[in-house]
Amino acid sequence: MKHASSFDFPSLCGNGVGGLSFSATFVFRANSWEAKVVILSTSIMPVTFFIEPLEASPCNSDFLVESGSTRHRLVLQIDKYSPRKRIHRHCSVASLFYDSVTETFDLDNPVKDPVLFTSIAGSSNGLICYNICHDLTLWNPSTRKFKQLPDLGLQMTSDFHIGFGYDRVHDDYKVVAIIREFRTNYYYAKIYSLKSDSRRTMDDYQGARLYHHSGMLVNENLHWITKYDDGYGIMFIDLVDGKCSKVEKPWYGKEYLDLKLGVLGSHLSVICCHERSDVWVLKEYGVKESWTKLYTIKCPYYMLSPPLCMSIEGEILHVFRSTLMTYNPEDDLMRYPEITNLDGYDHLEAELYIESLGCPVLQNEPMAQH
Repeated sequence: MKHASSFDFPSLCGNGVGGLSFSATFVFRANSWEAKVVILSTSIMPVTFFIEPLEASPCNSDFLVESGSTRHRLVLQIDKYSPRKRIHRHCSVASLFYDSVTETFDLDNPVKDPVLFTSIAGSSNGLICYNICHDLTLWNPSTRKFKQLPDLGLQMTSDFHIGFGYDRVHDDYKVVAIIREFRTNYYYAKIYSLKSDSRRTMDDYQGARLYHHSGMLVNENLHWITKYDDGYGIMFIDLVDGKCSKVEKPWYGKEYLDLKLGVLGSHLSVICCHERSDVWVLKEYGVKESWTKLYTIKCPYYMLSPPLCMSIEGEILHVFRSTLMTYNPEDDLMRYPEITNLDGYDHLEAELYIESLGCPVLQNEPMAQH
């Protein structure tokens, strides 16, 4: 069995903070590390947490963000409903953690029309997989090169799920598309290989009904939440051999209404949601007993994204409601970084990527007309 590399979380435990309005609390961290807090509301949103350390191992600098880091970037998918349009901007992750103000920039991506339906299906080693009106495109923001992929059958349906990742064994980038055939209600999966520029249909896909769209890459496996009559599960497709299997979910009780899947560092993470949101990580891949609850935020599930990344000091980045939020369990503090050029939007999603010039060479090709 393959095992994911790991890094240390700080060993922290503490009590929740009540009586503070985290929904409108802004903290600006100065160079002297002094924090200034402005309370704009008196509503109560207490937070409780309990964090256990992961297995001791060297920290992986690809996953921990430190001051001055320039490689870690965040793509912001910004929706405006009236008039309807979607734009993408990007910013420095280190700036969100360490600067008093974070500047966002236009993303010079292949999508030139903000009215087109676009979404980000995933990122790996500096490459971003875009879904542009059901056409998939790989794009390297560092080199501005892109490649439009062959049709995987997405034009025939609106019910599909995409995952993107790197297969180290074969030194290959792969895209997985799980598609529902409307006439038969049958699910099937296709895998595209960038190395061979070819696609094939999986033989042993188990036809599970998926919940939420993008596959989460951990340990060279793409993971999705599955929905059954008796509850939720987690399935994955191995990018190396193309096989489909399952990961045991954490034992979180029976009261939860929703699960969200994410990645924190090199670990699979799950948010178990009800009236509160519990954040779990799988400390040792493939070992059910290693699921560990990190902390709890008392807010409904639809307000909180899975954790995006973590600073070297232990601050964790989320999308909260429709803005970015960092949470530091050590001092029990949520803060909302001040971000430029993000006025007047209705919905926000974020995708972490790490800049790289070492990705495969992509040749810009004419984009499909929509």
